[in-house]
Amino acid sequence: MTEKISKNSYYLPKNLMVFFRNWCFPSKNYSPKVAGAILFFMSLPASVREAAEKSAFETDIENALKTIKKLHDDTAFRGRFEEAFADFQKALEQSGAGPGTRTAKRSPRE
Repeated sequence: MTEKISKNSYYLPKNLMVFFRNWCFPSKNYSPKVAGAILFFMSLPASVREAAEKSAFETDIENALKTIKKLHDDTAFRGRFEEAFADFQKALEQSGAGPGTRTAKRSPRE
């Protein structure tokens, strides 16, 4: 952290900050964790970011964390599934096998 540091103030929910302070204990330097959290937050899909923004103001932070983690995991799984399915479709197209294409030889009994 040799770069110049910008000190800003933000209005954050007290419940969230108490939970975060306890989670960080015994460290008193929250800056690296907050900086990492900001980067991670910016990388999330819009639907997860919006849900996290709303959940930050809940009184039960542990429940909010569970909700956001599940949403994030579901979104990440859906993304990995869609990528794998797209790769599978591409492989089918490249092999010449597609919907309605028979790839197996017929048995002599048919």
